[in-house]
Amino acid sequence: FIEPSTMAAAALQAQHPATAARAAALAGDPAAATPEDVLQFWFGDQYVTRCNTREYMVENHTLWFAPTNVPFDVAQWEARGLIQAAGTGQLEGEWATERGALAQIILLDQFTRCAFRGTPEAFAYDNVAVTHALRLAEPAAFHALHACEQFFVVVCLSHSEDRAHAELHAKLAEELGRGQDPELQRFLREIPGFPGEHLECVRKFGRYPQRNKVLGREDTPEEVAWLASPDCPAWAKSQSKVKFSYWDGRGLGDPVRFLLQFCLIPYDDISIRTQEEFNDLKASGKLAFGQVPLLEMDGMELVQSQAILRAVARKKNLLGSTAPEASRADMVMSAIVDARMPLVTARFQADPGAALEQFATKTLPKVLGFLDSFCGQHGGDFIAGGLTVSDVCLFEFVCYASDETQKSGAELLKEFPKLLSWWERMSGFQHLQHYLKSPSRKPPPDEKFVREVCSILSMPLPGYINP
Repeated sequence: FIEPSTMAAAALQAQHPATAARAAALAGDPAAATPEDVLQFWFGDQYVTRCNTREYMVENHTLWFAPTNVPFDVAQWEARGLIQAAGTGQLEGEWATERGALAQIILLDQFTRCAFRGTPEAFAYDNVAVTHALRLAEPAAFHALHACEQFFVVVCLSHSEDRAHAELHAKLAEELGRGQDPELQRFLREIPGFPGEHLECVRKFGRYPQRNKVLGREDTPEEVAWLASPDCPAWAKSQSKVKFSYWDGRGLGDPVRFLLQFCLIPYDDISIRTQEEFNDLKASGKLAFGQVPLLEMDGMELVQSQAILRAVARKKNLLGSTAPEASRADMVMSAIVDARMPLVTARFQADPGAALEQFATKTLPKVLGFLDSFCGQHGGDFIAGGLTVSDVCLFEFVCYASDETQKSGAELLKEFPKLLSWWERMSGFQHLQHYLKSPSRKPPPDEKFVREVCSILSMPLPGYINP
């Protein structure tokens, strides 16, 4: 059994073994973590021997700024205790050194954007981070840093809404990599929009308008126009939420919710509770086939639950790392869709108890038997080999089955040893456990939910519910 605080590290093991070891340290007791744990996790093991090259920056730029590596992101989420310790001044000793200051910049300016994405806490420690950045911006300290380290000092200053800090970040950006590999310097100077866009924004508005909503600030008309403009840069949308519209319950929507939670994608969960609301949504033209769920993401209006799952998985590199693995993940997802449907429809049957009994004694054991045989056939720790969307869908299915059968996941899987081991691994993702205990998790369907959906869809009530 893998402890929850090390599951992200375990998932990272195959991709980045050294990074995985550091991830486990970051998720533990903040008092035991070191600045080197943070720096080696972020920049890579022994990075000082290879970081002053264009190749290094190109390779890692995607990891840092195109969040498509879910275990890497989850490791940052699991380091929230360490982030908060840094933000509240609890870290001492070697954390007070210049290496410690650099590590705290990474924690408070980078980890926060991932661990608290879409919430005010994403920006809560910016002022503390800037204090450390100003220390390292002093000429002697700055020029003693490697180019990649200098870069994150500059980025930290760029996130400040103080114009003086914005001006300093632009000035220091001109110094990045000076005296080092010319190709590296060229790469740093050709990063789109860097450093001009941040400076221009702060000069124009005196703040970052994209933060207004999450921080409870009023937009000005000029800010509204800028945010809606095609000229609004991508970085100004990195903390925005996607929109998910569905009934106020599980149904076909819950696998999507689980995947969004697993991928740390913040979303507004918009509940459709009346026929009028549903008709308005259909009239908007967003429902290509007149059905929900609907996910509004990256300018797309996505319907059909399986298509939505694949779109999110594609965005986060969870479709499968090879064509065979992707095909295996697809097969598992299709099997789960079929087996899950009796759970979705049971409360709408004349005798829900009989429907759930049929599911528990026939459907569930059958599909679990097939999946147990399938699991582990192709190497790796997960259902299709590597971690894919199929693992999240299967986890949601077992959780749903657990609720409706009143048995724990481990009890449901006790006759299926490979699935039981898989379940223990997936249960070790701390952020999934957090979601299962949170108010955001929809409860099993009850009479109120059945009435609501039947009213929306003009369906007759099942016989066990009085009109």
